[in-house]
Amino acid sequence: MVDPDQWTVVDRYHGVIFPKHTQIVVAACVESIVSGKRLYLVSLHLKSGYADMEDRRCREFAKALKLVVTRFPQAVDSPLVVAGDLNSDFMQSQLIQAVLPTLRPPSFPKLKNAAAEANGIGATTPTYNYWHESVFDYILIS
Repeated sequence: MVDPDQWTVVDRYHGVIFPKHTQIVVAACVESIVSGKRLYLVSLHLKSGYADMEDRRCREFAKALKLVVTRFPQAVDSPLVVAGDLNSDFMQSQLIQAVLPTLRPPSFPKLKNAAAEANGIGATTPTYNYWHESVFDYILIS
């Protein structure tokens, strides 16, 4: 929820990432009432499953960002937050570690793991504890 005393919702978007699949992307452009600066927020919940699903998650992530940039071209040069259940243990997955920095439309800001940026605090704190401990939930920032 956006605090209406601090932010105004300028525009919002939601769409199916790939037809015939249930994963969607939800995004919004919000503007600070105080500074007038805009921030782009993106929420994702990517396909669950193990190694056989990792390639699909990578494609979903890339396509979701492309959909956001298509709707909000200004997001390329603005602060961006991508948050959600990415269903990929970045600490365990060599594929997602290698691919995440490149999974963005041309000239799109590079995304960094906010927990890792905060001096590593929380970067490896499990967010999934059912069958095993993994880090599946992320806040990525430009």
